[in-house]
Amino acid sequence: MYNLIAEAFSAAGAVALILSFQIKNTRRMFVIQCLANLLFCINYLMFNEFTAAALMLLGMFSPIILVFTQGDNKYIKYAIMLIYLLVGIITYNGVLSILLSVAQLCGILAQWTYKPRLIRWVRLCASPFWLAKNINVGWFITGAELFTFISIVVFLIRTRKEK
Repeated sequence: MYNLIAEAFSAAGAVALILSFQIKNTRRMFVIQCLANLLFCINYLMFNEFTAAALMLLGMFSPIILVFTQGDNKYIKYAIMLIYLLVGIITYNGVLSILLSVAQLCGILAQWTYKPRLIRWVRLCASPFWLAKNINVGWFITGAELFTFISIVVFLIRTRKEK
């Protein structure tokens, strides 16, 4: 029953994340992604995946901070980047911990550009690292990563002429 509840959180997060990549408005996309990150964070905590849980938690707050500071404060940016790297080091559980932290760091750097296509391209590049982590966590979260990958590719194809 415990695993089923954990999988339900990842299924709900998957739906939110997949839908977020079809939203053209960057701020709305961030809000939906915050919800997805919260649901994934709960899932990862239930499976004792602390690096992934901490990164999801950071992933929730980074876009919020970005929106409220208008992305203008470079010291906040540096602090957030440092926190991402520290999470990977503190929760170190193999090389994948560091790779996930770097992938998330690249993701937040892309978010600071407010360029929807760049954000999705970076997320697409980070996807294999999350897929490697999620294979050991559960079916829904692994499926979510695969569907996220496909959803991003669909968005990029659908909007390629809007550059």
